[in-house]
Amino acid sequence: MDFSQIYGAGPDEPLLDGRSACTPVAWRTSRGRVAALATLLLAALSQPALAQSEEKAREQAIQLMRQRIEALPLSREEKDAMLERKLKAMAPPSAQDERWSKAREIRYRIVGEFDGRWPLDPTGDAQARDRVQIEFVLDATTGRIKDNVAVRNEATDVRDLQPQPKGCRVPELHGKFELYTLEAIAPLSADGPLWPSAVVKFSRQYPAMTAAAVCTGKRSVAARTEQETRQLRVPTPSEFRRSKSDQMTLKELGWTWTYEAIPR
Repeated sequence: MDFSQIYGAGPDEPLLDGRSACTPVAWRTSRGRVAALATLLLAALSQPALAQSEEKAREQAIQLMRQRIEALPLSREEKDAMLERKLKAMAPPSAQDERWSKAREIRYRIVGEFDGRWPLDPTGDAQARDRVQIEFVLDATTGRIKDNVAVRNEATDVRDLQPQPKGCRVPELHGKFELYTLEAIAPLSADGPLWPSAVVKFSRQYPAMTAAAVCTGKRSVAARTEQETRQLRVPTPSEFRRSKSDQMTLKELGWTWTYEAIPR
């Protein structure tokens, strides 16, 4: 503490009606200075005692809770699990909790990855790998989008084409197959929050191909594009707070979605 803010340049300096350049206007008399100093010192000295009092009260509450749990007609495992949950609920807020509680906005980064078999035609499929990345900023209170959404669609890697059933003609692609091209993301309702689920619109492009006809014959299949709308999970701030992490992973319909949320 800078005691010159209370005493000015020195304890014997004239106050000049409390308006000295070194002395705040609030300290108008020597008696006022002494009283203010005493208040500050008392507050500083009482902090350890206050902390000890709070810790003692917490220990007493935990002891009482243990006694009540022990009196319940539960197994040892059930009692231990209940005690663990109660202790977690009583734990003081962590730095992670404070970051989320003070945040004004949240930057999300969502990465979706698919790696599995995908049908190209009723007569054949392939191993497909695709990846999409979405970034946006949400208002921490309303969950509404505050900034432009940035989307990056990577090219689909297609390999190991196989006929269905086995032994028939293997399909041939005459162009690029794109499994998942994200075109838009929006809240479920107009002007609503983007969490806990959003609506995503994407397209799937099939190139022209040569497919099997009566197993060993061949036929030409024209290129086509499919449009699809589905819901995408967007974890809420409370979910990230409970997870004690800024990252979360969910798996759905062959996709692995990795969520990163940075409160700020």
